[in-house]
Amino acid sequence: MSVADIQQHYYTREREGLFRSNAGYDSIAKSAGLDGGFIKRVLHPYCGYDAPKELTDRNESDLDKYPESYTVFHADSGETVLGSSVFAGADFTGQRNTFFAHHLIVPGERAEGLVAEPSAVFHAASFQRRYDIGNGKTIPELDEIPLERVPYAEVLNAVRNKLAINEDMFKKLLYAIMMAVSSKKKVYISLDVDVSETSVYAKRLMEVLYRSLPYAVRRHLGFTTYSYEPVRKDHLHVVFVEKGNIRPSERNIEKDYLFDFANRRFANVELQGDDHEYLNFAWEHIQEPDRMIPFFEFADEVLAPADKAKALAVSTYYELCALYRIEAGDYTVYERNKAGVLHGIYGYLQAYGIEREERMNRLFIRLFDHERETITSRNLPPLDAVKLVIDYYGIAEESSQRPFIVFLILVANAGKSAQQSEYVAEVYKALAANQPLFVAFFNQVFVQYGAQLAKPLFEDYLEERIKNLSKHKDVLKELTFWLNNTPDALGNVFFREKFATKLPELLEHDRRFVAGTLDIHRFFDTFVIAKPYAQAFEGFREDVLSEVDQCLLWKLELNALSEEDYDNVIRIMKERKKTFRESLDERGRHHYDALRTLDAIMTDTKVKGPDQYLDSLPLDAVGQVQQLLKKFLIGGKSGETDFGRLIIAFYRPLKERERSAQASADFIDYGALLQAVHAEKNEAGVYALVFWMLDKGRLPRTFIAELKSHFVERDRESMKDAQLRRKWRRLGNAGVDEVLDYVDDKTASGLKKLYKRNKMLFRRLFVLGGGAIVLIGVLGGGGWLVYDKLIAKPDEPAPSLSPSPSGADISPTPSAGPSGSPGASPGATPGNSAGASGASPAGGASSPGKTSGVSSASPGVSPGGGSPTSAPTYGPALPANGAAKGASTASPGKTSGAAGNAR
Repeated sequence: MSVADIQQHYYTREREGLFRSNAGYDSIAKSAGLDGGFIKRVLHPYCGYDAPKELTDRNESDLDKYPESYTVFHADSGETVLGSSVFAGADFTGQRNTFFAHHLIVPGERAEGLVAEPSAVFHAASFQRRYDIGNGKTIPELDEIPLERVPYAEVLNAVRNKLAINEDMFKKLLYAIMMAVSSKKKVYISLDVDVSETSVYAKRLMEVLYRSLPYAVRRHLGFTTYSYEPVRKDHLHVVFVEKGNIRPSERNIEKDYLFDFANRRFANVELQGDDHEYLNFAWEHIQEPDRMIPFFEFADEVLAPADKAKALAVSTYYELCALYRIEAGDYTVYERNKAGVLHGIYGYLQAYGIEREERMNRLFIRLFDHERETITSRNLPPLDAVKLVIDYYGIAEESSQRPFIVFLILVANAGKSAQQSEYVAEVYKALAANQPLFVAFFNQVFVQYGAQLAKPLFEDYLEERIKNLSKHKDVLKELTFWLNNTPDALGNVFFREKFATKLPELLEHDRRFVAGTLDIHRFFDTFVIAKPYAQAFEGFREDVLSEVDQCLLWKLELNALSEEDYDNVIRIMKERKKTFRESLDERGRHHYDALRTLDAIMTDTKVKGPDQYLDSLPLDAVGQVQQLLKKFLIGGKSGETDFGRLIIAFYRPLKERERSAQASADFIDYGALLQAVHAEKNEAGVYALVFWMLDKGRLPRTFIAELKSHFVERDRESMKDAQLRRKWRRLGNAGVDEVLDYVDDKTASGLKKLYKRNKMLFRRLFVLGGGAIVLIGVLGGGGWLVYDKLIAKPDEPAPSLSPSPSGADISPTPSAGPSGSPGASPGATPGNSAGASGASPAGGASSPGKTSGVSSASPGVSPGGGSPTSAPTYGPALPANGAAKGASTASPGKTSGAAGNAR
């Protein structure tokens, strides 16, 4: 097919055709450039004609009485087809009636001319009514379509006068056609005119409507001016039907637009709503439709990048008509619906880009300038319009963004001045959703306006954002938001003070305030900020952490402090400057001093004397430190007890000893120490404590006394276990043996005590032979048991203690004396159990085979090896013969205890 030329096609019933060699309906002639496939695929479905029943019933012979079926449609391949089908009377046989169809096929390249100037569509004058095939099967192509000039005013008058089309009906018809083109519905029209005039007036009505349709709709609209009955064909949207043949009851057309003027029946044609901008616009220009051409060109330009659905939608033209009027200077449309207008413009800019929608972009900026110039506290732009400006900022060119920032600052400030809090809140909410604009907005506030607008626009807004936050983590998120987006806020005093007070305020009511404080420290330790703001951030960090840490130390309850929380608090305190203590109140300094002291005790490589740690503290602080020591060292995470530090927890500080003359000599409360160790570690813990003390030196007399009381009053059961007793005996320490003997004496039964006091007498009775009878009488038959347990099996020898790492004087295991009894003094006689030293059986002075390990003079121990003047010590070693200083020697046969050693 030639690009430039208009092709022709004839179709009727003949002896033969282009595609068949026998008689029948077929194409009989065509232009040389018209493709046969196009004819069969596109043109043949539209070749047909059913004569009006009214004329056939009366056998009308005047062919001019039969209405022309004039059809216009647009092929999928882009061509526009103008077709005329007419009743042709008898065919070549003279026996049968036939019709003749003539088609003009306008190439797609030239079809656009029919859209802009529709005269050729409605006034083509070159259609034939018959053709002699003897003239050949090829017909010429056309350079132009011959036209029959008919003034538009004549056409319009015919429509108004003959068809009585008023404003309401015009708008309904125009709306129905536009809807049909954009949907699958059809428009069926039956005119109230003589059947012979049906096509003439149908064509005139279509011309009036066609000239009021946007170009995009014209490019798709198809219609036929006569059909015997409603038909559904592709590409045909409007069908004029013979009068009387539209039956609304037919289900296949019940949802279509029905205009039966002959019977005054109309279906599905009512317009919804009152605002029909485009229909009003079209009616205003019905007499001079050419004045709508600038609008059609405007719409075409705007819709150039749009898809078919958008270009054909009726709502699109309602919207564009309003925008066109505003562009032409009619601001009344804008004032009626500012947000709607701006939303419409923004929709095109967002969908197709500013570059492709330059005209829309110019209009948006023009309206924006109009709004900016009219802002006052009494004339705030609609909130939706402000939101659209915010949205537009995201697509605006960077070089043109600043005026929009200034506009929003003016809007927010005017809203604040008008006390429109909800309005301003919504503006800020929309700003926050557009991060780049939000950042630019507040940066402009800080840099350009400073204190002038910081209070109303920033500080009040920050207050609103923060006031309902109830968790410190939420506040840290808020802080992150500002530091990431608007680091210039660091220069605002209110900003700094607000966060420095809000965080401690929340921690004060937080059950996990220690962990919360640690979270805040971690936040500031890990947050990275741009270098230009590093110095300001560091000062802000110090302000916040100082307030938070002061709150932490004020809120602490030391007695309830867990080991994990203690570790965290100490970690935090060590990060503070030395001058931090001076910023604390009295309670805070109290806790600070106590925790620093506790940390020194827990971490010093070489533990000092208790007095060096505790004597400088108030007594209540000493008690708190000691309570935590007990908690962490006895019941803490560690499996082993650090007695060197634990013993400090039972130290009686100088101030306490000065108050009590009775306790003036007791540096360590050994009773409480034993009781605490036993409560957590049982007998094994007490044993470990004694072993540790022996490793460090000798046992003080006060400790031995408390150990005696412990086993008698709190742990008798352990001493009933023979295996445990042997373990204790193997320590080979005179002080320990003294304790064991004392416990034996205090816990023995009456019979056992009798035997121990008269041991020699019982042995002699057995030797004389009568002992068995006496024992049976005295012990009630238990003599053999007594003999077996108490006489026949002497104590096993105790193993030696290896020398301690500190070099303490620990004696080796004693060897057996001449009598074969371990630990017996040389020269001991059966009548003198104490030996030469005069030691009592309870273990007052030790035998020559042992070092006593008992300190009769030392009032305490020094776990850190302090001097006697600065801290309690374990006391001097006993003389080699085992007698303690100040001890008196007993006469043979009598007992004599070491000084301070109660039996």
